[in-house]
Amino acid sequence: MLMIDMHQKWRIEDWGTWSMNNYVLLEILSSALVIVLIVLFYTIRQSKKNEKQIKTQLEELNFLYLQRIQSEEALLIENKNLEISSNRLEEQQSLLLSNQERIEHYAYFDDLTKLPNRLSLKIDLEQLLNTHSMNLIQGAVFFIDFDNFKQINDHYGHSLGDDLLYIIAAHLNKCLEDYGKVYRFGSDEFVAVLDSVVDVDSVEFIAKKLVDDFKKPLSVQNNDFILKFSMGIALIPLHGNSFDELIGSADMAMYQIKSAGISGYTFFKEDKDAEKDDRATLKQELYNALAENALSFKYQPIFNSVSGKIALVETTIYLEGSTGYLPPQKMLQLAKELGMTTALNLAVFKTVCEMSNTLSSSENLILTTFNLSMNDLSNPHLIDEIKSVLNETKADSSTICLEITETAIESNYESVFNQLNILKTLGFRLVVDDFGAEFISLNHLKKMSVDFIKIDRLMFSESTAIVSPLLEIIKTLDIQIIVKNIESLEQTGVLSSGDINYVQGYYYSHPLEKENFIKLLLDEEIKIYPRLKKLAQTP
Repeated sequence: MLMIDMHQKWRIEDWGTWSMNNYVLLEILSSALVIVLIVLFYTIRQSKKNEKQIKTQLEELNFLYLQRIQSEEALLIENKNLEISSNRLEEQQSLLLSNQERIEHYAYFDDLTKLPNRLSLKIDLEQLLNTHSMNLIQGAVFFIDFDNFKQINDHYGHSLGDDLLYIIAAHLNKCLEDYGKVYRFGSDEFVAVLDSVVDVDSVEFIAKKLVDDFKKPLSVQNNDFILKFSMGIALIPLHGNSFDELIGSADMAMYQIKSAGISGYTFFKEDKDAEKDDRATLKQELYNALAENALSFKYQPIFNSVSGKIALVETTIYLEGSTGYLPPQKMLQLAKELGMTTALNLAVFKTVCEMSNTLSSSENLILTTFNLSMNDLSNPHLIDEIKSVLNETKADSSTICLEITETAIESNYESVFNQLNILKTLGFRLVVDDFGAEFISLNHLKKMSVDFIKIDRLMFSESTAIVSPLLEIIKTLDIQIIVKNIESLEQTGVLSSGDINYVQGYYYSHPLEKENFIKLLLDEEIKIYPRLKKLAQTP
């Protein structure tokens, strides 16, 4: 009984223990399940969060991808635009290089004859003079002036005259190409520099050969011409150690033979007694003319291209000596030798002031011009001398234009600028002549407050693509444009450009005696065409 009770008790206890164990186990399992559920909840929550982040990142990636595609497209477009811009820049660079070559060609070559021009001559001759040589003679300069060329122009017209000049240039070049180089000096004047001859006999042989070669007729527009010329010869360096001296010597020799009324050539011989006598006579005549105020002047009008009225007048000095007409360049040479350059310049300026006073009563404003050379601008007393003449004549400085060349400006800009700046404050207007010859800085034009520029009509013949934009720039600087050396109806084509303000040249009028000029002013119908044809025939 006791055993049964004991057994039952054990079973009851064992059940209780098992139940207790199962309860604990259930508690543990419940706790574990709760933990698992919690972990699973947080895992699901984190997964959703991660899924959202992944979705956001995918959206960002898609956005970045779209941006990249758009950027690539933009880059492709930009690259294409850059390629187009690069091509345009290359075209512009090519055009600029081409224009630069044209400008340089125009600066150093004559447009009509295609020969090197005066600037090239100066550069080449100075280079030759700076070349060391053991020879007494390093070469020769031929200064050639063709006789009666003006009559050919007047009779046959300037078109044929231009064609004839081209053929003359080609013929000279052919005759002398084995001995040196030919340059066009201006109008019907040519200069040859022979740098391969070292003795007088060779120079004379070439000179005789040239004379003989021109005995054959030259054919132009179905017309045959046998041309004669006067040629002065200067030996390098015996007759000069600089460009001016050599050209002056050759020019003087040419003038001697031309004054004698014969064609051919002659060497410069300063020590020749007859030449000394002639020069002494000319010096005395010039001295007397200055002392007695007996110099002669001519006046060439410059016309407004629109109204046809006279707008400016250019004064030219000359002397009718016992040996004939003495041009301004010869007068300046003689005045320099006499030490009277300043006196001559002041006499011209006084005449300009007097003409300005005469023109002040005109219905329209007419300006007068006065040329200033490099020597004038380097004169420390220039300002005082000009003021003195202004006070004496009571002239209005605002009606007077001071005319200088590009060469004078570019040779010594700072000094020239200071002088001109003072003159501008006195009221004078400023004209820059031979624009384009020296590549003057447009900034210089602006700083100097230039009023007018003078351009040779030859600039328009083959350089229109360069000249047109250049004139547009000049217009923005408020500078008036004068085209000079218009000598025929065909050459008036430059007026097709609306940028031209004024015109000058033999087609409109030769330089006139004062009486004829005043007569022209009194003409009630001032027209460019055809009025001046009559007056132009009576300079």
